[in-house]
Amino acid sequence: MPAVRAALLPHPPLLVPDLAGGAAAELDQLRSACREALASVLAVSRAVVVIGEGPVWGVASRGARGSFAPYGTDVEVGLPGGPLPLDLPSLPEPVRLDALPLSLAVAAWLLGSLDADADADGWAAAEPGHVPSTAGAAEPAEPVTSPAAVPSLAAVAVPSALGPGAAVAVGRELARAVAASGPVGVIAMGDLSARRSAKAPGAFHPAAARFDAGVARAVAAGDLHALATLDLGLAGELMVAGRAVLQVLAGTMEGAGALHGRILYDDAPYGVGYVVAVLTAAPGTKRQAAPPQAR
Repeated sequence: MPAVRAALLPHPPLLVPDLAGGAAAELDQLRSACREALASVLAVSRAVVVIGEGPVWGVASRGARGSFAPYGTDVEVGLPGGPLPLDLPSLPEPVRLDALPLSLAVAAWLLGSLDADADADGWAAAEPGHVPSTAGAAEPAEPVTSPAAVPSLAAVAVPSALGPGAAVAVGRELARAVAASGPVGVIAMGDLSARRSAKAPGAFHPAAARFDAGVARAVAAGDLHALATLDLGLAGELMVAGRAVLQVLAGTMEGAGALHGRILYDDAPYGVGYVVAVLTAAPGTKRQAAPPQAR
């Protein structure tokens, strides 16, 4: 059974206010959008799979910790929720991750902050569905609700070198592995291009904004084929950290029927493309065609 709802989030360490220092308020809008997307997934899910970029194909162990010390603050995080076993016989044996990579550590911090910081960051009062930059006018948003309890949860890391077809296959298998515990929700942690401006980590590239806009359009349209066929070479040139994650996400929702996408945030405040979005399967609709196989 495919996932019923998914959230796409970025994972800059500056989402942790202790790291941002005096610039913490600059990302309040992004934090609010991330929390709204997470709450939307948690509200309909009994089993959640978190997907992030990492150095190897791996599954986070129960008790795995993430540290933001390499980024300048002595903050440690762990994944909330109960354990969600993953039986993945058709995939290579994953590495057991006792240390969370940055993408999963940011996911853990955001999940852990839903209750603690919602009022302090003005989440409940945030303007739902606001899009600061390139995505245009947002569709009407669902009502913002109180954070739901984190259900059973598993977290996996996929390397950026994973090919498109293999990434889709990983997503398909992840959804199958947890279907019995469902309804299944997905949290996909993926930055877009890191070359949107002259001060971006990879300096300016004229194709960066166009690539990111294409991803936002695909998510808004629920177009899994477009996500599954993102260009591997161009994504590498643009330093897209979330390309493989996006394609795993496509696999998790394969066969879910018509998808409704909702963009909550689309901007590049530090020259890196950040999109926050929610993808929801419409029950009883025709199944989507499968994304392409590996090439």
